[in-house]
Order: sequence, then C-alpha cells, then structure tokens
Amino acid sequence: MVRFNVHFFESSSDVVDVVWDIILFYYIMSIALHYSIFIFFCSLPLTGAISILRYPVFELTQHQWEMRIMFLSTLISFWCARYSMKTYQVPQKVNFRLVIGLLATVILVAGELALWTAFYFEWSSWRDWYNQSDNITWVIIVTTTALIALMPCLVMMVEDAEINLFDEPPDSIEEENKNSMIHRAAGAEVETLS
Repeated sequence: MVRFNVHFFESSSDVVDVVWDIILFYYIMSIALHYSIFIFFCSLPLTGAISILRYPVFELTQHQWEMRIMFLSTLISFWCARYSMKTYQVPQKVNFRLVIGLLATVILVAGELALWTAFYFEWSSWRDWYNQSDNITWVIIVTTTALIALMPCLVMMVEDAEINLFDEPPDSIEEENKNSMIHRAAGAEVETLS
C-alpha cells in the first residue's frame, strides 16, 4: 500500500496568509467595482447631455466641447472617489488606493469599449464623432482615464490637506496644555489652603 503525504502548507500561518490575501482581493475588487459603477452611473447624465446637445449647438469646436467634458468628468470622478473611499473607510495608503483606481479604470475601459463597439455599428452619429476625432481627442480621453485611475490617491492628498487645515497649530495646543496645567495647579493650591 502506497501512502501519499502531501503537505500544501508548512504551517497554519501560511493558511492564514492565503486566506488573508483572498479576503483582501475581494475587498479591493468590491471597492473598485463600486467606484467604477458609481462613476458610470453618475456620468450617464453627462453622456445624455452630450448626445442631445452636440457641440455645433453652442458654436464650440469639438476640442473645446471635449475639454469641458473632461473637466466635468474629472469633477464626477473626484466626487465618486471621495464617496467610495469614505464609504469603505479605505486607509490612506498610496499603493492600496492606486490598485483600487487602476482596477476601477480597467473595469470602466472594458465597459466603454463594449459600448463604443455597439454604438459604432448601430448609430451613425457616434460613427461620425469617431471619424472626426484626431490625436488631441485621444489625448483628452487618455488623460481623463489616467485621472480616474489616480483619483483615489488625489482624494487622499485632499483629505490630508483638510485634516491639516482643521487641526490647531502646535503652538496653540502647547499653550492650552500649559494653561490647563496652571489652572489645575492653582485649583489644587486653593483646595489645600481651605
């Protein structure tokens, strides 16, 4: 009779490490999925406005119109990143937030490519826009995509600035500590005298 002694893990700490990695992957993927879906649904009104109000209506060139869209989508992605990071209480670690932003961007790009492919074959106005686009348009699209990927990290910088802005300066904290110690010492002296 042949016995097989197969050991997948040398100790229980290896099992805990693997389980921890699986849980962390699930956590990161759920945040990235939430962030990307939130951006997608918050951008739908902007997309609807773009399809209804074309750039010749406002006498803007295609590039001027796309720069305005880039600005609005950057604001939307900032708000969505801030909401997602606050909701899931994501720690302020750059690599953690960067992975969330990159995964969300991959999900968004995959969805956008699927929609672009469907729209290109179905709608002639979408095909006209695609045929009119040049290198500047693609630079704007890539820049917006990069901003969406980096937005969780940029939100972290804004949160740090808010924390520093609303904190008291160190000098005033030290003065308050000295004053409270003086008041406590004076109060103790009054109690001992009576």
